[in-house]
Amino acid sequence: MKSLLPTAALILITLVSLSKGDRKCYNCTGDCVNDDLCDGSCMTITHELGDEPEVRGCVNDTKPDGCVSKVMDGQNYKVCYCNTHRCNSSNFLSVSALLLLLVLVLCFPK
Repeated sequence: MKSLLPTAALILITLVSLSKGDRKCYNCTGDCVNDDLCDGSCMTITHELGDEPEVRGCVNDTKPDGCVSKVMDGQNYKVCYCNTHRCNSSNFLSVSALLLLLVLVLCFPK
């Protein structure tokens, strides 16, 4: 039971920090680790042909979670909005977070 204590403490600290309302959104083009505080929704813009890097950032107002298609400069884009801490990460960063969680679980077995 003692071996679960560090993992439980880490999870509790993470949940408390996320519940404070200080939402951060990634703010960059392509894969990145830059983030900023955001009072609205996080967003990701993806070119529908996939031949341009994704753009991540924050919009000032709160949008419902989900994606919409938009035409900008005659090109089709998918704009996705989300409302949780660093929710507009790239797939690479999401996989990294899952890998980190797996390492923590393996380091603190039952």
